[in-house]
Amino acid sequence: MLISRLTGALLTIWLAVTITFITLRILPGDPISAQAGEAGLTESEIALQRQLSGIDAPLPGQYVHYWLDVLSGNWGRSLYTGLTVREMISQQLGNTLWLAGYSTLLAVVLGISIGYTAVASTKIALRRLANAFIDLSLAIPVYWTGTLVVFMLATAIDGLRSQPWLPVMVLGFHTSGAIARVIQAQVHDVMQQPYIQVAVGKGLKAQRIQWVHVLRPTLAVILPVIVLQFGYLLSGTVITESIFQRSGMGTLLLRATLQQDYPVVQGVVLITAIAYVVLTLIADLASYYLDPRLRIASVTR
Repeated sequence: MLISRLTGALLTIWLAVTITFITLRILPGDPISAQAGEAGLTESEIALQRQLSGIDAPLPGQYVHYWLDVLSGNWGRSLYTGLTVREMISQQLGNTLWLAGYSTLLAVVLGISIGYTAVASTKIALRRLANAFIDLSLAIPVYWTGTLVVFMLATAIDGLRSQPWLPVMVLGFHTSGAIARVIQAQVHDVMQQPYIQVAVGKGLKAQRIQWVHVLRPTLAVILPVIVLQFGYLLSGTVITESIFQRSGMGTLLLRATLQQDYPVVQGVVLITAIAYVVLTLIADLASYYLDPRLRIASVTR
């Protein structure tokens, strides 16, 4: 199992970087031409810059050279700022990790609470309210919620737009829907199992049944979802960071893409792909050891 997971992880990283590499180079124009118009470079100066940057080399040669550099720890330099890609990523990674981490934490708290309420509450009104929350968080685009929050709150109170908890609330709200939906389905499935009826028949306290016999088995199922949502937030915060005028990996990727800054785009995609597959691998392994059914299934194959 571990070997197959590692192989899949490496393949995912390779595909993500390769597709990005090819896509950047088949787009019209190049970063040197864009800079030439701003700096008023002559044709000979443009040709020299292209040669120095290596973008005039044949595509297969650029591809091989890029991977050799990556494997040696050299991710290149920005074609615009001259800073190393590692420096630029390290400057923004902390902001995105903070935003993604707290958003995921809020989403987990909301998702588990709302998802459980949607299926297990004895009050019909609470179940309907919880289901409405889930549907709303999954249906409304994040850019709409972010824009609405800025319009209603940030414009009404000076300086509120720069508060870090606003984007956390927006991302946490949207991410919680997926977690709540999985919790809802899993709790509903667990509550139909015979051992729950046995626990009720034995006279166990309702709280013990809820926490030990209902919620605990959902950990193996919900953990990969939480990790995947965190991985998504690492690379999917472009819109939210732009709306709330926050710097981070998302805005770095957007700016580098618009500038066709090849090394920076490739570096951001590479680090994001590595983080995503590592998190997914950890979640899969954790689920394997948390859920005995998965271990039994792997043995019987």
